[in-house]
Amino acid sequence: MTTVKANRQGELVLSKELLEAHGIPEGAEVEITGGRKEIVLRPVEADHPAPEQGTLTIEEFLAKLPRIKGPPVTDEMIREAIDAEAIRKWDEENSR
Repeated sequence: MTTVKANRQGELVLSKELLEAHGIPEGAEVEITGGRKEIVLRPVEADHPAPEQGTLTIEEFLAKLPRIKGPPVTDEMIREAIDAEAIRKWDEENSR
């Protein structure tokens, strides 16, 4: 793991070795994503820039949902599985 510090301007400087190790050439654009506790850097390929994020219609959204093959799963089945896993973890923690 490599650690860097933000300077007064709020910039992070990554070492040349780190960039080379991850195949990021000088002048390359980097996409930054993440959540509350992480930041993810991904090189943007010059031929394929990151897609613009737009809005979807409900029809487009539904068309992108994966189709699941198999029996339907009910809310009750999900709750039972969650309860069973909680019990298993509880037993595992308390058997140490």
